[in-house]
Amino acid sequence: MSNEFRLDNYLARIDFHGKIEPNLATLSAIHAAHVDAIPFEGIDPLLRRPVNLDIASLQSKLVDSRRGGYCFEQNLLFKAALDANLVWLTVLGLLNSAVAAFYYLRIVKLMYFDEPRDTQRIDARLDLGVLLSVNGLAVLALGILPQPLMQLCFYAIKGL
Repeated sequence: MSNEFRLDNYLARIDFHGKIEPNLATLSAIHAAHVDAIPFEGIDPLLRRPVNLDIASLQSKLVDSRRGGYCFEQNLLFKAALDANLVWLTVLGLLNSAVAAFYYLRIVKLMYFDEPRDTQRIDARLDLGVLLSVNGLAVLALGILPQPLMQLCFYAIKGL
């Protein structure tokens, strides 16, 4: 397996046929094509199989074998595509991330640090309050003790 990234194979895998131009539209189109073509797949870590993050292994699994990958695999493959003579796309991606972070932090500031504009109380029915409470407790419990759910998923995948 070659460690050299094969951009043409990657673009064919994500079914991108547009013109490669240094603009935000191209970056958005390549990203959208990547997300549409390569699914999230977390089976290997769940089955305790080793996950190789070198370029050759990523291309073999996600591009050549047409499988999906989990977050690190997805992001490293996309990064390799950006690094393959598409430095300008990396810069645009970085700028896009900075703008997104600005707006995200602005929302956090508005939600938690600014005084509310309207002090009118929102009254919810009792059943909605109970439902939200149960949901919050379930999220908290699964966040603290995820092992029972992970074990159930493991057995379900093993049974396939």
